[in-house]
Amino acid sequence: DSIFDYQIFPESDVVDYESFILRNSGNDWEQTMLRDGYINSIIRFTGVDYQQYRPAIGFINGEYWGIYNMREKISEHFISSHHDVPTDNISLLAYNGGFEDNIELIHGSKNDFLELIQYISTNDITNSAVYDIVSNWIDVEEYIKYQIIQIFVDNRDWPGNNVKLWKDEREGGKWRWILYDADYGFAFPKWMSDHQRFNTLDFALETNGPGWPNPPWSTFIFRKLMENENFKNLFINVYCDMLNTVFQPESLFNHLDSIAGEIEDIIPVHRDRWYNNGNWPNSTVNWEWRLEVMENFGNNRRTYAINHLQNEFDLPGLAQIELNIIPQNSGTIKLNTLDIDEPSWSGYYFPNVPIHATARQNDGFQFSHWLEFPDSSNTLNINITDPFSLTAVFLPTELSPGTIVVNEINYHSNDDFDSGDWIELFNPGQLYLDISGWAL
Repeated sequence: DSIFDYQIFPESDVVDYESFILRNSGNDWEQTMLRDGYINSIIRFTGVDYQQYRPAIGFINGEYWGIYNMREKISEHFISSHHDVPTDNISLLAYNGGFEDNIELIHGSKNDFLELIQYISTNDITNSAVYDIVSNWIDVEEYIKYQIIQIFVDNRDWPGNNVKLWKDEREGGKWRWILYDADYGFAFPKWMSDHQRFNTLDFALETNGPGWPNPPWSTFIFRKLMENENFKNLFINVYCDMLNTVFQPESLFNHLDSIAGEIEDIIPVHRDRWYNNGNWPNSTVNWEWRLEVMENFGNNRRTYAINHLQNEFDLPGLAQIELNIIPQNSGTIKLNTLDIDEPSWSGYYFPNVPIHATARQNDGFQFSHWLEFPDSSNTLNINITDPFSLTAVFLPTELSPGTIVVNEINYHSNDDFDSGDWIELFNPGQLYLDISGWAL
């Protein structure tokens, strides 16, 4: 098969491509030429699947054709290149009301996803055993982050449209969602007014929405999962994780400024290329003002997102928590989904929604205790107050660090034995090793 043997996107580890897209920025063509690329790139370290973005200039037979967005094409090859999964083991679907069961099959099979919908429909998700089964069917943390991103950016061309998801059909594979085509995010379109205030959380949980953009079938999984207390608490805490980090106004502005700076100099030339004598359509007219609209959304959306969480889940005001690591560089704290390595860090979370914190030692140190909870283990699930502090104390040690050795493998035993297939991992070191999140 032919490939593009070139690292098109410098921030990606992918060095060759079966295909890629030259996109005209979609619904944003008249606006900024960067909206979807910007939204995708601000979440690049969250673990959610997304398309890389890089601006480009197009020429056809030597004639200047304006600015384009180079994007990865979502396909089985896209998934294989990012997750090291053979294409034959990939099922890739799209939510689309124009297809049977509202599911468009792009690659593989939709049978497993239909079984998932049927299981959720016919079982009580508040039952912990049922929720555990669903958690082994869906990558719950990735799904929650995906939902939060769409909700925060106020994408209302979703969830009944522009939804793609995939699964590694080998044993242990889980369904994951892919962020794409978020042109309706970050204060667009104009006729959908009051973007920064709009309660997109309520919109995503709508039980009886119209055929577009949020019909009942498109909100079903999210609504059902939200009936489970563990899922609801995880959703709230992960939303707070993101509000404390990637959705901070300063972070959003700095990234917008950086992305806009990549095409700022060429915008006048692009605008002239597609100028239509002042008539519709025109591209990037009043470009600077349109960026200000996006900036204003980023500056104010966080406040309203907090209010939406409070209203939806009847939550009290936020409490400030402070995390400390003593001594500096001796370890880290895993707070919900965040890895905190700063000696002092603060953020905001809701009382009555237990946070999850784990202290992890660096080489040469051993976890001793939490200063505020000296008799506790290195992992805590705890309700916070306002204010609240948590200090992980580590001590120097000469004990050998933990490491992992594949000690024994059992595969395809004789039918006379029912021992199953398994791998034994052994830690010959003298300190514990946290392998949460590992996969084989």
